Amino acid sequence: MKKQLLATIISAAALAAADARLGESASQCDERYGEPTGELPARLKLSDNAKAVRYFVESLEIEVTVEFRSGKAWMVTYAAKHLGKAKAKELLTEVAPGVKWGEDEFLGTDHFHAEDDSVHAIYYSSPEVKLVLLDKAAQVAEYHPPVRIADRAEAPGEGEGTADAETEGDAGEGDQGDEPRSAFDGL
Repeated sequence: MKKQLLATIISAAALAAADARLGESASQCDERYGEPTGELPARLKLSDNAKAVRYFVESLEIEVTVEFRSGKAWMVTYAAKHLGKAKAKELLTEVAPGVKWGEDEFLGTDHFHAEDDSVHAIYYSSPEVKLVLLDKAAQVAEYHPPVRIADRAEAPGEGEGTADAETEGDAGEGDQGDEPRSAFDGL
């Protein structure tokens, strides 16, 4: 019993120390996690240099992968064997204090979204235990790949619904607009 309690306390402390903030610069992430352990292809095509930066916080046994857009973190992935759903919820409150989270389950994954839709998170329990945190612009890039945020006149997150019809799925034959819309429309 004492070992289990000690493990829970250590895990909670580790998650509190492992918080990354969306919007942080690469140097702020380096300061938070130490030297990056490598780079890998970005999941989001619009990420800076189409690369993600990976960190491993050995003392916490947590891997953190960050993708940047315009020099700021817009997608952060936390992966750790000890990251259960309850710990993932703790982490969400740590990285986004004051945010009221809504929760849904879809195809075996848990989805969290800020009440104001500014932040979205997905918790995966298989095949790898991880929590993916995205800002509003990253959500658009993830769930609606034909939308080219870089081509918009306004900053990401501004002027929702102002993109032209072609980028919003009213595309011609053979374009990605023919695919069914995501279950996450409106997030």
